[in-house]
Amino acid sequence: MPARLAISAEFGSSIEKKLRSLSDGLHTVKDVGSLAQLSVISLLIWLLVALAYRYVTHAFPLYTDLPTLNFAEVVLLMFVSVAGGVITLPVVGGGSQLATIAVLSQTFGYADTPELAVACGMLLWLVTFMSIIPGGLVLARREHVSLRRLESEAGQEAKTEDASGPALPLP
Repeated sequence: MPARLAISAEFGSSIEKKLRSLSDGLHTVKDVGSLAQLSVISLLIWLLVALAYRYVTHAFPLYTDLPTLNFAEVVLLMFVSVAGGVITLPVVGGGSQLATIAVLSQTFGYADTPELAVACGMLLWLVTFMSIIPGGLVLARREHVSLRRLESEAGQEAKTEDASGPALPLP
């Protein structure tokens, strides 16, 4: 008898919401020309992020050997950092920083100088993840967006979703 995979209704509902959101997002691409434009813009943005990683690693003194990382190594570091950002640690957060520090320590050989790996990981996080906050706050202020109101609306939406129950039928 084959084993049946039991999935909670909450997990199934979460997956359904994410798939519907992805589907809605894909419907915004109108034609092949739009897809090509979006692809080029996306590649340019990732190239800029990779250059930011390269410049941050090259800002360290030569004796640390961080400036000697080549572009492929920097792209690997960027990939691991982004993947770590997807895997956020419960309560603490910090998946991106932890992944970057781990790769610098274990893959690139900075285990004997953990403070260097931590400094580089934190600077990369500040430059790439946190640097957009001041501009975003200025734009939100200019557009009269209230962060408190948004938080309140999100809380009300979550309460409404909880009250309505799961979107998938229970087995």
